[in-house]
Amino acid sequence: YNGKIQQGFNRVRSQGASYVQTDPSDPTELTIQSVAENIASREDFTLNPTYGLIASKATSGSYFMYMAGNISSALVNLSSVPLMSYPILAGRFGTVKAAAALKTAGGVAINSDWGSDPKYQTLYKTLSDHAQLRHTLEREVLEGARQTTEQYRTGTAKLLSFLSKPISATERYNRATTGVMAYDLARADGMSEQDAANYALKIVKDVNTSGMATTAPKWMQNDIGRVMLTFKGFIWQSTYVTGRAFYESVKGQDAATKKAALKQLALMYGMSYAIGGMYGLPLFGLTATLLNMVARIFDVFDDEEDAPFNTRQALQEVGLSELILKGPTNRFLNIEVSGRASIANGIGFREDPYEIEKFGYMNSMILQMLGPMGSYVADAPENLGLALNEIIEGDLDRGFERLSPSFLRNGIKTMRFLEEGARTKDGRPIVQDLNAYNLYMQAFGFTPANVSF
Repeated sequence: YNGKIQQGFNRVRSQGASYVQTDPSDPTELTIQSVAENIASREDFTLNPTYGLIASKATSGSYFMYMAGNISSALVNLSSVPLMSYPILAGRFGTVKAAAALKTAGGVAINSDWGSDPKYQTLYKTLSDHAQLRHTLEREVLEGARQTTEQYRTGTAKLLSFLSKPISATERYNRATTGVMAYDLARADGMSEQDAANYALKIVKDVNTSGMATTAPKWMQNDIGRVMLTFKGFIWQSTYVTGRAFYESVKGQDAATKKAALKQLALMYGMSYAIGGMYGLPLFGLTATLLNMVARIFDVFDDEEDAPFNTRQALQEVGLSELILKGPTNRFLNIEVSGRASIANGIGFREDPYEIEKFGYMNSMILQMLGPMGSYVADAPENLGLALNEIIEGDLDRGFERLSPSFLRNGIKTMRFLEEGARTKDGRPIVQDLNAYNLYMQAFGFTPANVSF
C-alpha cells in the first residue's frame, strides 16, 4: 500500500499549499494549513515505522516478561467489554437493549468466520480495512522490533508468536464483540449498513484504541514514546472516554446528550466497582497519588515512628473490608483482579506502595517512564544477587522464580504454594490453607485474593 499512502500524503501537501486564505482573522483557515503540515510530517514513519535498537528491545522485552504466555493477562483483557463497551452503548441505547446485543455479539464473535455472514459483511470489511480485526498488540510490539525477513523465522520469533496466542485471541474477540454489538444497536436504531459500520468502527477505537503507532498521536512515534506509552494506550484512551463523559454530562449539547453521558458514567463506575472495588474505580489511582503527595509535603498524618502516609493502607487500617476496597469479584472468586482490570488508572504514574517505599516517589516516576522494564532493570542487580544466593542455599524455586518471565513464574510460584503455602521470604506464613482452586488460578497467573490482601 505504500504507493497509495504516498499519493495520499502528496494530496494533503498539495491541498495545504494551495489553500487560499480568505479571512486572515479566521483561526480555522490557519488550522487547515497546520493540519496539512502535521500530517505530511508523518510520511517517513508511516511508510517505514521503525525504532532504535534499545527502544525495540525494551518494548519487546516488557511484552515477553510480563504479558506473553500469561493466561491471566489474556482473561483480564476481556474486561474492556463490560468496563467500557457496555457502558458506552448502554448510555445511548439503553441498558436492556445493550445487554441483549452484548449476548448476541459474544456468540457471533466467537466464530472466526463471522465475516462471511451476509448480515455483517459491511461491518467486517469496514473493521478489516481499518486494521481493527487482525492488528493486535503482539503484531504492533513484535513486528515493530523486526527489520528483516530472517527475524520472522528465528526460534525466538516462533516462540513469541506461540506464547502470544491467548492475549491476541482475546484482543481480537474484544474488538469483534464490541463492533458487532455497536453495529446491531445502530441498525436497530435505523442507521444504514455503512453508517452503522462507521459508528461501530468509532466505538471499537474508543474502547481499544486504533492499536497502531502509525495512527497514534505523533509523540508515540519515536523511541521515547515507544518505550513510555506502548502499554499505556488503553489507560490513556479509557481516561479520555471517562473525562469526555464527565464533560458531556455537564456541558452536553442537549438534554439527551447529557442524560446519555451521565448514564454511561454511572455504568462505568458501577461496573468498575463490581470488578475492582474502590481501588478499581476510574481515576482512583490519581486521587490516591495526589493525597499521598499532599500528605508527605505537609507531613499530614505522619509522625517519627510511622511509615509515610499511604492512602490504600490508611483505608485498610480504618477497617474497610476487602469487599469494599477490592470488590465482589476479588472477594467471592478469591482471585486478584482489582489492580489489573480497571480503567483510567495508572495514567502517568502507577501508585505502587511497595515500589514507592523501595525507590522513593521521584525514582519510581522515572522508572515507570521507562515502561514495564524500568523497575525490572533497576531491580536487576539486587534480584540477580538474591537469586544466586537463594540458588546457592538450595532454595531453587525462589531463585529461578525471581528471574523468570511471568508465564514461568506463575508455574514456579504454584509449586511453591503447593509445598509450603504462601509465606514471606523469611518463612513466616501468610496463608497456608490454599486449596486446589487457588493453585489452579495461580498457575494461570491469578494470585489468590486473600494472599494479596
